[in-house]
Amino acid sequence: MSLAAAAALLLALAAWDAFAGHLPDVGERWDVLVVAAVLFPATFLVPWLLLPLASRRALPLLFVASAGVAVLLDLAGLEGGFNSAKIVAFTLFGFWFVQMLEALSWVVLVAAVI
Repeated sequence: MSLAAAAALLLALAAWDAFAGHLPDVGERWDVLVVAAVLFPATFLVPWLLLPLASRRALPLLFVASAGVAVLLDLAGLEGGFNSAKIVAFTLFGFWFVQMLEALSWVVLVAAVI
């Protein structure tokens, strides 16, 4: 259910990205209000809705697939879809990175690098 909601939200964000330039100019204050009250929360809702994927063993493959889709959408010139696919790719990479840090050896390695 949450993956369907994430897909619908990503589609809405891509549609906004594609058609926002064609909307009438309402002024800077309204633009800031829409971004702060609607777009930022909607964008941050995507990783929360993708949390069921965080425990999958195929997380690296899902990351590579979503990054590949993002690259293809960018090459096709579909900026709205590219940005949505990019959100998914970065989210899945973040989940994968957090899984790697569950092992003590990786934590020690990161601490040594820092």
